[in-house]
Amino acid sequence: MEPPETIGRWQLAVAGSRARLWDGSEELRLGTIEAVALAYLALAGPISRARLASLLWPDAHVARARANLRQLLHRLGQRADVLGGDPLALRAAVEVLPFGSASELPTVGAEPIEELDPDRHAELAGWFAAERERRTATALVEVERGWRAAVAAGDWEEALLNAQREVAVEPRSEQGYRRTMRAQLELGRVRDARATYGRYRRWLRADLDQAPDAVTTALAQRALRDQTAPNDAGRSLVELAWGEYQRGRSGAAEHTAIAALEALERWGDTAGVAEACFVLGSIARRRGDTDTARAWWSLALRGAAVPVDGAAVLAMHLNLAMVHDGLGATASAQEHYLAALDRARELGDRRAEAIALNNLSHLALATSRVSAARDLAAAAQALAEATADEALLAAVLEGAARCAITAGDAGVGRGLAARAYLLAREHNDALVMVEAALCLAEASRALEDSGTARRYAVHAAELARRFECHDAKLAAEGVISRLGDAPVTPEAARFGAKEVDDDQAPAMP
Repeated sequence: MEPPETIGRWQLAVAGSRARLWDGSEELRLGTIEAVALAYLALAGPISRARLASLLWPDAHVARARANLRQLLHRLGQRADVLGGDPLALRAAVEVLPFGSASELPTVGAEPIEELDPDRHAELAGWFAAERERRTATALVEVERGWRAAVAAGDWEEALLNAQREVAVEPRSEQGYRRTMRAQLELGRVRDARATYGRYRRWLRADLDQAPDAVTTALAQRALRDQTAPNDAGRSLVELAWGEYQRGRSGAAEHTAIAALEALERWGDTAGVAEACFVLGSIARRRGDTDTARAWWSLALRGAAVPVDGAAVLAMHLNLAMVHDGLGATASAQEHYLAALDRARELGDRRAEAIALNNLSHLALATSRVSAARDLAAAAQALAEATADEALLAAVLEGAARCAITAGDAGVGRGLAARAYLLAREHNDALVMVEAALCLAEASRALEDSGTARRYAVHAAELARRFECHDAKLAAEGVISRLGDAPVTPEAARFGAKEVDDDQAPAMP
């Protein structure tokens, strides 16, 4: 018998024919066969080693199958002591989580695990399919009972948990989404309800080419009617502040963010307060006031709530990643960017996926992983172009340009930066315009085209001064000081004429 202190040390969740295993908050990465073996033992209970070997390796000789099982148990045992005995069984230290529980979808990502091959594992695949149907039916009965009891008691937090479990158990359940929206509205979480509706509508359109039914749409209309509530008005002010920040209007952005902060504090919206603090920290950092930025960002970190709605989780991870990035906590920033990337892919949000990839590219470049940075930037560019979001594409192209220049491919970098500059100017994105102009200066300098480099650097410095971009202003002045009075070579002039239209890209506003 295991000592009491080891009981529940490991948590295991099963979905389909896959298992996921955690030790506290850290997930253990499992191979396909390891995951299948743990899932089977969690659902079927103890089984003889010989029988399990024949199920996992049905096309292997008996001796080979048993040897494979011994190797699997040895490898798994070195990382997690979760199996033992003959018949083989999960140890008491393993807690099997309820089907459809929120813990099955943690923020910690995992390596993809393939499903069973039905041709090779016909018996095992059939057993898992039948077991899933049984577990789904049982879980939905429990959810129904829990939902009705919670609604009768007026406990909308508990009702929300049951509704979310219904969606986790049966992702196609319109009733589950509808109940989730109703509970969110009863709790005053209007923004979450709208996000839930948007996620369901996107899935329904993409998979079935259908629209939500009238009852679900009525709930969404209620959420839209309620969007003038003080809490949601505060969130709208945060979005407005962020837009002003991107356009380089620091004073207007700061004024709006402070108004949002005051409204959200009165309403008690801690997550909204965190977002407003994040914007105020970003404004201070851009001005070069690092101490003030740290103070605002520290408040943002303390106030960040842990939401359960997928879209809110995605937004939280992106915000936290950028805060940690600004504070110089590279490891934490990368962790949150990766979590945001996983969530964006799960939700099918290609725009957020491109943002996460682009920022991961910046992190990789900052830590001298140039090859990784270029790969990430290329993936972000492909996604941004697929979304047809030109403002996003401008930011991604600027990141790709910086990667190319650092990798020694200044010609490609200058072309990408020119595209980014023109798109940013068209969409009034001051921050990207400043960075793109700086990239153009750096690329031209690397190509020994000093005349063009000087023009871009002077323009970048002027933009940075106008939009209060402290670091960009220092970088542009550094380029100017390094240029000296070197002449423009004929080779560089010909290359520049071919790669970039000098009269178009640097047309100074």
